[in-house]
Amino acid sequence: MKNKIILILALVLVLTPLSYAVIWSDESNINIYIISNKPVCQVGTDMDDTGWWENGIFNKSFSDCYREVVDSGSHGCCPDGYICDNSTGKCVYHSAQLCSQYNNKDECSNYNLNVAKNDVESKNGEGFCGLTNYVGSAGEDCLILTKCECYWDETAGKCDSIYSINDSCNSSLNGVCSYTTNVIEKCNETGVIETIWTATWSGSSSNKPDTCSNGSSTIRCLSTALLPFIGIFAIIILIILVIIYYFLKKKNSRIKKKKR
Repeated sequence: MKNKIILILALVLVLTPLSYAVIWSDESNINIYIISNKPVCQVGTDMDDTGWWENGIFNKSFSDCYREVVDSGSHGCCPDGYICDNSTGKCVYHSAQLCSQYNNKDECSNYNLNVAKNDVESKNGEGFCGLTNYVGSAGEDCLILTKCECYWDETAGKCDSIYSINDSCNSSLNGVCSYTTNVIEKCNETGVIETIWTATWSGSSSNKPDTCSNGSSTIRCLSTALLPFIGIFAIIILIILVIIYYFLKKKNSRIKKKKR
């Protein structure tokens, strides 16, 4: 069945001159196929595998990250740990782990795609965002796209997370779940971020999914998670530098003695 879906998508790509992106994640086992005539962002771990798919061509985006019209949610396309500065079109460092940690509307509209994914999945579990397939009541192949994004809440004046469901076989299940999240950062005290949220469903009330509900969670601060590694790494580098220093110093003293 999976091969059939891939074959159908491949035929569409061959027969239609549209942009497309295939985003593959081995860890979460997610395959996301996006077919569009608009730029689509593929997010990687560094600047070499992050870029825009446009007219079937992949263009690195680290120094050309902003697009006005997109089909990937965010107007920016940057690797993990970065956000697009639309005034310069370049990716700049940003420490946000959640949508709520973006400080203004520009940052929110240029959000990192993985930040949106991690935000929604911190509420609903790993692997929640993406594309899944199932067999319909008539034996047909069906697809459900759960698209996770950051959005600017005009009423609250802050950035938050949202996800939409698009079921190819049962439109009554389609809808949008928007979150209002309160973030309590305790990175310096306990090394965690506490989140409490309320959820609002815009689709059919009778088909409201269990995932669109109020709740709370705790996630580990990335900066705290990196500190032990950075500390050990720095100590190793320091030891190596000290050894090199004394080796060169001893070597120079021997040379001076020989000259005498």
